[in-house]
Amino acid sequence: MLRNNEVNRAKFKVSIVINGLDGQHQKHTIEEHLIEYYRRVLGGSLSNVADDPKDIWESLGEGLHKDIYCKLLNSSKDEIKEIFPLHIKALEAVCIK
Repeated sequence: MLRNNEVNRAKFKVSIVINGLDGQHQKHTIEEHLIEYYRRVLGGSLSNVADDPKDIWESLGEGLHKDIYCKLLNSSKDEIKEIFPLHIKALEAVCIK
């Protein structure tokens, strides 16, 4: 959500991004996005079907975390937009002049 505001003649924009995808998890966290990236973009499979995305992410281990981060860094904007749609919308709104 982006709003233009004026307080004491100072103009500013506020952008609020709420983590989470419309998925199977009750908790909406950044880990939910990272897990979804691993599954959708990298074709990874999960043996842990815990309800909490933080528990699932933790079960993947540090080595896989690093692989996911590195691949995410080199992903196309379309791939990232698929997994982080609200984050990208917020960034685009901030960058629009």
